[in-house]
Amino acid sequence: MLQLKTSKTRINIGVTFEQWCQLREQNELESVAMVAVFLMNRWGDFTLPHGKLCISL
Repeated sequence: MLQLKTSKTRINIGVTFEQWCQLREQNELESVAMVAVFLMNRWGDFTLPHGKLCISL
């Protein structure tokens, strides 16, 4: 069941993986989910309601 859940939220970032890791390190982000939130916040008016971060790794 857990594998099914993660397969629905998994994305392939391909050749940008190294950049993703650098971004995570430079901004001291604790998880890949936080990198995604960081990018969404930089992209536009996306805001994540408090307590709505779901991490399933």
